[in-house]
Amino acid sequence: MEIIRTDLKENEFTMDLYYSLFEDEDRLPLKEAAGKDLEFEHYAIYNDINGAGDEVELLVLQERDGAVYVTNSFPFITSFNRIMDMGERTGNTIRKVRIEERAGKNKRNFLHAKFIR
Repeated sequence: MEIIRTDLKENEFTMDLYYSLFEDEDRLPLKEAAGKDLEFEHYAIYNDINGAGDEVELLVLQERDGAVYVTNSFPFITSFNRIMDMGERTGNTIRKVRIEERAGKNKRNFLHAKFIR
């Protein structure tokens, strides 16, 4: 596992938090939060190996109440990353995004992160 981006500092990692974000089987699929404004405490984008042995990019979001959501949705990770980049460039700390489900041209739904003003 390789962490690509996170808001956590090295000294903030605890065993419980590390496990909750990266290993816990109770993590929820992000699609369950579709339509929701999600206020998160922590996030991490990381690479891991899936069951087929392929490397995949994943995003985890931990809500303030402790619930952890995970996704491998490329459109969501891309849009989330862009929002975080904009926040960093403008000196803003982003802690809330809307989880949108959109219909693609091929009639398949996909997840997208939307900035909440």
